Amino acid sequence: MNKFAQLIKTGKTVFNTSELMDIWNTNRNTVKSTVYRMIKQKNLIRIKPGVFALKEEINEFELGCKLIPKSYISLFTVL
Repeated sequence: MNKFAQLIKTGKTVFNTSELMDIWNTNRNTVKSTVYRMIKQKNLIRIKPGVFALKEEINEFELGCKLIPKSYISLFTVL
């Protein structure tokens, strides 16, 4: 299975570098080069250093939790 398909299979839309290392079971340098290629192919977009998103749809709640560490979405917001 290729690496892009593995990302789609997770069901997430936003990833950080450590999550990509876990998903692809590889080291940081390999993740950096793979992400660089995926950005050039327009499969991923870079939100900020170390945070990447799939091109199709970005879940705004998931993005918010990635951008601000130790944040959460309240029950009122979800409803």
